[in-house]
Amino acid sequence: MTTAEQIYKVVKELPEPMRQEVLDFVEFLKQKTIPDDPQSGNLAIRIHHRFKGLDADNLPIPPRQLSRNTDDYFDNPKIMEAIERGRGRASDNNH
Repeated sequence: MTTAEQIYKVVKELPEPMRQEVLDFVEFLKQKTIPDDPQSGNLAIRIHHRFKGLDADNLPIPPRQLSRNTDDYFDNPKIMEAIERGRGRASDNNH
């Protein structure tokens, strides 16, 4: 008897709510085996794919002694380019 057949034999004798728990657990196990699927339920993998290629070491960050006025920050063309690139990636991922 295969493992699947053994599982079926045991599960079919369980009450329906427990069968649902078994199904939930099996789906959880299945998700863990899907490698780097950005559509999977694994939040860490989705975050990794969302920010893949982001050059965090070269983001323009204003020095602390500059004004914390947001106008100064958003007047920086490099900041705006990075924001627009991020928006473009987000809209690509939503389609």
